[in-house]
Amino acid sequence: MNVDKLLDYEKEDSARIEAVQKKQEEFKFVGSVRFRPGHTLFSYNRKTGEIKEAEYEHEVSVGMDGLPIYKRRVKIQTDCYYDQALNQKNFIKRLKRDGIITE
Repeated sequence: MNVDKLLDYEKEDSARIEAVQKKQEEFKFVGSVRFRPGHTLFSYNRKTGEIKEAEYEHEVSVGMDGLPIYKRRVKIQTDCYYDQALNQKNFIKRLKRDGIITE
């Protein structure tokens, strides 16, 4: 009886397959902002402290009337804060006012 149990245990062990699961990224709606003419969208990386202009993905599609529809979507990066400002100096003021950076 003990020998049979050991053989069954070995069969279960060999049949078991372990799969490595990839870490899934969660996609969630962050928000939307209406474009203000004359302003620039800046991004602030909270880990590195880097401030730069946000990068866009441009999309073009055709509407029902046959005219093109242009869309811009921001390439969202992890650990970044986005906001619109007239220039980089005003963006830093907004970061201080919102309490994101302290100086």
